[in-house]
Amino acid sequence: GSSFPILEVYQNERFFALSNLWTGSAASGYHYLRNEDDFALKTEVYQMLCQFLEPKKLILDILIIMEINSKIVIRPIEPLDREWTIDLISERWRSTLIVTRGVKHEIESLPGFIAYLSGDRVGLLTYSITNAECEIITLDSLMENKGIGSKLIVAAREIAIKSSCYRLWLITTNDNISGLRFYQKRGFHLVAVHKNALEISRRLKPEIPMIGLDGIPLRDEIELEMRITH
Repeated sequence: GSSFPILEVYQNERFFALSNLWTGSAASGYHYLRNEDDFALKTEVYQMLCQFLEPKKLILDILIIMEINSKIVIRPIEPLDREWTIDLISERWRSTLIVTRGVKHEIESLPGFIAYLSGDRVGLLTYSITNAECEIITLDSLMENKGIGSKLIVAAREIAIKSSCYRLWLITTNDNISGLRFYQKRGFHLVAVHKNALEISRRLKPEIPMIGLDGIPLRDEIELEMRITH
């Protein structure tokens, strides 16, 4: 066999991966070089490329792969994501119906963003735009302390700006202490406490429990907003 490595870069559901890097007759193949833990191996591959390959495009391809696999990537929800989105919301929110301020939102019809890390879906944000207001309907991060939620909020703010909205807002519940801390640290302000609002929400969605996080009775909706300046 040839001593010239063959690099095959392909795209699979927006996930770049490195596959089948062959060096000589030894046929040592690296498959799905996608995890942060494989940084040493990625470095070795990059060094091999620098040694054997002149074409700058191939060098750029491997750099792009290394970049994507070590960073969170945000992209809009696409039709192929719907099954995953429905499963996630059903598991975490007890159904695909979300109720905020007495309004029903069906997840299947909402736009949103998905966060990727190393090619895996690790976060989801859904939103709704009405009357120049962008409401975050759901926000779910599957990994803590990675900046996933923060990046999803940045994406929501960007879509609010592009849509000429004057505010980005959301509803959480009185038991979500960690959520209140999270949102306020990211620029949201408390603007209203809607007392006993969950009594109305339960009429529309009986799955809402009576007791919330940390054993706190689930009663009130808390409204937070981030004003958008254009």
